[in-house]
Amino acid sequence: MSASLSDDAFGPTDPRVLQLVEIVSTETHVPASDILGRSHQPRHVRARHQLCVLLFRDGYGVAEVGRALRMNHTTIITALCKTLGPEYAATIRERHPGLAKAVEARRARRGAP
Repeated sequence: MSASLSDDAFGPTDPRVLQLVEIVSTETHVPASDILGRSHQPRHVRARHQLCVLLFRDGYGVAEVGRALRMNHTTIITALCKTLGPEYAATIRERHPGLAKAVEARRARRGAP
């Protein structure tokens, strides 16, 4: 019995996640197993970041992306910040206005820009 992308022990089981993994794999020429793996090779990391962005834009929350890819949500936040930059910050302000206000208040107290 061989492992497939949908085997629970190997990786994600959500059909939409699997579909996006295959799309990213095809577009980047990075094998799905490397996208879902833990490799730190730049091309694998870039492909993984692209997958995070696609999932996030598809409506998955940061924690959901993390669960789907078996990664910590802070790793997903880092990927989104590196890939989207200001667009991600704007999305967070839009989706979580209370969090955005808390961050702005904290920055004001610390004198940060």
